[in-house]
Amino acid sequence: MMTITFTITGGNNITGSFSFLNSGEAEAEQNHALVQEMALSAAATHIFTITAGNSSTGDLTLTKSGNDDVAPGDTVQWNLQAGATNIQSIDNIHEKAGSTNIFVGEPTKSGNNFSGTISNSATGSETYFIAWTDASGNSQTFDPRLTVSAT
Repeated sequence: MMTITFTITGGNNITGSFSFLNSGEAEAEQNHALVQEMALSAAATHIFTITAGNSSTGDLTLTKSGNDDVAPGDTVQWNLQAGATNIQSIDNIHEKAGSTNIFVGEPTKSGNNFSGTISNSATGSETYFIAWTDASGNSQTFDPRLTVSAT
């Protein structure tokens, strides 16, 4: 019997083990392919931390500028950093007009943060917008892009 212990890292860390009764060369290749498939199917979490806003341009300062490659089943989180410069609130996050929604529904708000799950049928990319309010109470928008990677 052969036991394989694995750790898959990405946005989420997944650990586990499984056993195989046969351990010949052909079985080892099949086992390796299975582990690779598991790694590809492990959903990741992409976290964008929003740290500042620019009232004159509408731009936000956030991790990866709000752009990233995602995969079906992944979770995307936008977290407003406590004390973020010139930001009163993040008000909404959803696809921009003319863009395809790649999320299951729309990202949902919890406190000062948003979270959404990439649809299992999602393809292509989405330009989404983050509606936010600056420290003076003015409404602003910022338009980053998420691209669904082929799995």
